[in-house]
Amino acid sequence: MGAATSTARAWRPGLSPAPPGAGPPLTVCTYNILADRHATSGMHDYCPAKFLAWAYRKQRILEELLQMDADIVCLQEVERPFFEAELEPAMAQHGYQALYYARQRRPSEPPTMPEEGISLLYRTDRLEHRDSKAVRLADWVDPSLRGRFWQAVRARQDGAVFALLRDRATRRHLLAGCTHLFWDPRFPDVKAAQAALLCKAAAGFLRRQPALRLAPEAELAAAMPTVIAGDFNSLPRKAQSDAFDAVPPGQVLVSGVHTILAGPEGGIDSTHPDHPARRSLAGGPGQHELPSLRLSSAPFRLASAAAQAWGREPPVTNRTASFSGTLDYVFLSRGHWAVGEALTLPYRFDPAPAGQPAAVNDPTDVPLAQLPAIPNARFPSDHLPLAFRLHLLPAGGQ
Repeated sequence: MGAATSTARAWRPGLSPAPPGAGPPLTVCTYNILADRHATSGMHDYCPAKFLAWAYRKQRILEELLQMDADIVCLQEVERPFFEAELEPAMAQHGYQALYYARQRRPSEPPTMPEEGISLLYRTDRLEHRDSKAVRLADWVDPSLRGRFWQAVRARQDGAVFALLRDRATRRHLLAGCTHLFWDPRFPDVKAAQAALLCKAAAGFLRRQPALRLAPEAELAAAMPTVIAGDFNSLPRKAQSDAFDAVPPGQVLVSGVHTILAGPEGGIDSTHPDHPARRSLAGGPGQHELPSLRLSSAPFRLASAAAQAWGREPPVTNRTASFSGTLDYVFLSRGHWAVGEALTLPYRFDPAPAGQPAAVNDPTDVPLAQLPAIPNARFPSDHLPLAFRLHLLPAGGQ
């Protein structure tokens, strides 16, 4: 791994090589960089102050981004002053164009507290900008929907940034999206709704394009290779009950968000434990409509890049003194992409096709000796970056 403070990680081939005729590698990275406002909130006191200091961490973060040399970068917890004064100009010097969306401050937050949000960056020598838009997910809630649940969804400031890009290597267009969903583990129903709204907003963005404006919904998504990445604040699997979910012995709970965005079902109904009809906000006017509500990824059919590369999601992308699990994902439109390589993880993780046993499946399988609570001297955030080298499949062979 090099020096003690090196974050350089090798690349590992995916389980299935890119087929003949696939495009050249297109590297996509997602990374929650841990905003300074959160790092200094007291939740990361296990990290020595000199390694928690933003002056140290931001330099390490920039070094990591340049080491990965990604074509598309999706960042979360990006404070506006850092974006405007440092990230955007620094990455521009290396050929990147940057887009940004910031959550509005809550009324309880002082005006001196910097806004925090997400950024989507792309390399201009590989990708040509055609259109882009930042959206607030709550703005995509149907105005007719009422009740406590939809009030909670509308109150959130979480958003997404979309970009329609033309790949100079293949001369094809693709849709890139970056997001950061609601953090609170008490409300997986709100996150599930946000996942569905994310797809609805992405489809709405595509409809801005003249060639797609009148396309049937199924053709809309099938026509566009899509990559949506970010921090979804949702576990891929939960094998043990906790304060938020009851998991029957011997069973595994797959989060509603992961089921919507990567499951073969492409959505959830009221039988899923994360469905809003099953959670605490299911009350008040409009509650009779919730049991019939289906939350889905329509018109998209998505899959996880990690599952394509490794056969399963990694057990840990976020580790602190009080939490360990996977929250970060890169989702791909089905039938458009092959995953050629994946950035290795800094702990033992045995890729295996889905359904076959592997030595490492759960966060408890990752010893602290291999990945202690982060940030620390080596890792500048409490999240690990995920990166994949993708190949566009031939347009006629989808």
